[in-house]
Amino acid sequence: MKTAFYLAGKALCLRIAYNGQRVRFGMGISTNAANFDAAKQAFRKTEPAHPELNRLLQRAVNFVNEFYHNYLNTNGNTPPPPDVFVNAFNTRFLNKQVAAEKPADTPPELFEFIERYIATRTDVSYPTKRKFANTLKYLKLYFEKQVVKPVFDAVTLDVCLNFELFLTQPPYNLNPNSSGNYIKTLKHFLSKAKVKGYFAGYETIRDNVKAKKNATDCIYLTETELAAILELDLTNKPYLLNARNLFILGSYTGLRYCDFKEIAPANIRGGFIYKTQNKTKEQVKIPLHPIVTGILDANNGTPPRPISNQKLNVYIKELGKLAGIDTPTTTAKSTANGLVKNTTRPKYELITCHTARRSFATNTYLAGLPIDVISSILGHSTITQTETYLKVKQSEKAELAAKHAFFNPAQMRVAK
Repeated sequence: MKTAFYLAGKALCLRIAYNGQRVRFGMGISTNAANFDAAKQAFRKTEPAHPELNRLLQRAVNFVNEFYHNYLNTNGNTPPPPDVFVNAFNTRFLNKQVAAEKPADTPPELFEFIERYIATRTDVSYPTKRKFANTLKYLKLYFEKQVVKPVFDAVTLDVCLNFELFLTQPPYNLNPNSSGNYIKTLKHFLSKAKVKGYFAGYETIRDNVKAKKNATDCIYLTETELAAILELDLTNKPYLLNARNLFILGSYTGLRYCDFKEIAPANIRGGFIYKTQNKTKEQVKIPLHPIVTGILDANNGTPPRPISNQKLNVYIKELGKLAGIDTPTTTAKSTANGLVKNTTRPKYELITCHTARRSFATNTYLAGLPIDVISSILGHSTITQTETYLKVKQSEKAELAAKHAFFNPAQMRVAK
């Protein structure tokens, strides 16, 4: 019997061939073609959950081989009919994955549960899958170091608190934001385990383990600084021209890097950009700014060529330097041991891809766009989330208030 995994669109399927029969099984997994190596019959490392998914594929192959040979042995060497094979795979393998998550006398171990959960979450974005996979990686390293058996009964309050210390100490030395993200993800896994009836101590963990977060000093570029970048003559530097257009596109749409690099002509109609966000899966509708229209018109209606996040981060710093965006800028950052480290650098060294999104949020706010409208364009679920993007000084808020109609009434009655 021969087995082969292949993609039908984004759906991963398993095809088996035996005795002149061909049978196809759906695996219940969706992925991009770039993440699956058909020749090696395995997920590539670009798929964050590749270890868990590859183990699932191996279990599927083991199941069909075992079922096939068992059927031959118990049915006088007669091969199973295709419908019997499909039914067995769907009920005894795929449904087994779900049934195994139900409360039982012997619940799955911690890592087994997390691996299974990650493998079934095909609906989440790439960054989320990567966060899931990295959290599991660090958990395995932690439990190995502590010589603790990875069962749910071992997940105590002390274990969770010490896991955070483990992340912030050598050799990992993660900052509070990074370690906090992994703590939040661990709590997410445990909340799902509670729902399944595997973990009774979730409330204790939820109430006493708080993910630390460090307020970061992220910068934004003013419209004057953006104009300085736009005015650069890049005739002899085509790589910077494309990078500039990408960054400016992000600065005047508010889209994340993973979204603005994917803008295509089909996303643009009637003076608006329509884009389903990769992170939230929600569609946003963004008015076309004249600067964005100019970039598109200069390229026959086609958006800038996408490049990697890493390259764009390098190129936009070079653009900032050429544009003279070199004001000494001091930023504060919490280190793993809780100390605050202040660093002063030229402003262009602090420009990243995400600066574009923060620049959009801050510049539209300073221009008087209501914050709820900004929040809607950014695709945020709360105004509080949007407020973290605004890099506005108190003096700038006062100046903005002074321009408001409340402080500039057309007619004012003065008491006599």
